[in-house]
Amino acid sequence: MMNLEQFEQMNWKEDYDTLISWLRQGADGPYRQFTAKLMPNISIDRIIGVRLPLLRKVSKKIAKGKKQQYLEAFVERYVKVGDEEKCIPNYEEVLLCGFVIGTIDVFSEAESYIRKFIPLIDNWSTCDSFCNSLKLTKQNQEEMYQLVLDYLHSGKEYEIRFGVVMLLNYYINAEYIERVFQEIATIQRGEYYVRMACGWTIATCYCYDSERTLRFLKEERLDDDTYHCALQKIIESTKVAKEEKQIIRQMKRGKS
Repeated sequence: MMNLEQFEQMNWKEDYDTLISWLRQGADGPYRQFTAKLMPNISIDRIIGVRLPLLRKVSKKIAKGKKQQYLEAFVERYVKVGDEEKCIPNYEEVLLCGFVIGTIDVFSEAESYIRKFIPLIDNWSTCDSFCNSLKLTKQNQEEMYQLVLDYLHSGKEYEIRFGVVMLLNYYINAEYIERVFQEIATIQRGEYYVRMACGWTIATCYCYDSERTLRFLKEERLDDDTYHCALQKIIESTKVAKEEKQIIRQMKRGKS
């Protein structure tokens, strides 16, 4: 099995398949089964069973080497252009690519790869891990916010979740919180993973600024499912006092 340092020297135009072989050698059978249970919409055949800490280590080694060549090899292999047919990547391959994109610290360089990557997101784990990796957002908030808006209103479940989780991770602050409320209120979707992300975001807003968040909740701009999801997430939070949770319980719609 290759050591990690060898990934710094890889010629990705010729050796991409070596990466897949290496990932398969690092597979953990029980972890593969565990991962498959967490993502029932993903075929287990697409899950190798490599743990995230190892993927992150590999991504850092790739980033020290021929990073752009690796990204272009991934794009050429998996990213569709129009109706062009492409292979479907393994779950771990997509995660790894997302982590490598996350090592880019210049927004103008990262943006095109982010946009090419997002259509490959088809599960909550890839979505959330990718969002967590985009640390350059902290230094490029407005540029990334404009990108996020494109996906909040795309009409596609995991693209919307990407937008919502980005708001959750990077925009719950004094400058953006009112815009977060505004955007969440416009998302009227029934998909479970969208609804849960919206509820989670509002609950986090409550922990940041309970007064503003209560005012928003009382404006009744959320659909019933998202509203009750947000209340439940607030109630489950360890950062919220028992007395506040009791008030939140009384806010359930239809409660006499």
